[in-house]
Amino acid sequence: MTEARFDNRLCCVCRRPATGLGWAPKYVKTVDLVAWVCDDPECVAIARDSYGMKQLEFNRIDNMATSDAGAALEQFLDKIGKTDLRALTQAEWDEALKTTIGGYRAALKGRLRDESPF
Repeated sequence: MTEARFDNRLCCVCRRPATGLGWAPKYVKTVDLVAWVCDDPECVAIARDSYGMKQLEFNRIDNMATSDAGAALEQFLDKIGKTDLRALTQAEWDEALKTTIGGYRAALKGRLRDESPF
């Protein structure tokens, strides 16, 4: 597992801000190995089910989620008829970021949910 998966600032499932909730097996005796989550009950369940995921498996899922987010950005740009990011208005730029970041978060959560339990 990656250190990032145990970052107490971010949900280990959807990468939204963590809220102080976490999950770890009973044998874990240090907060450094707690899987921190947001307040979404589904994220708590996914964190529990995917806790033992190997680094290579998480990287594979993370890469797929990144590709999904790129596809969401591409669809947004197609929808507004622009391809040059420098040509976006501030409102379009903000929406492009929301689309990309939201797409990544949703894809990571969905792919982790679909891949676990192992």
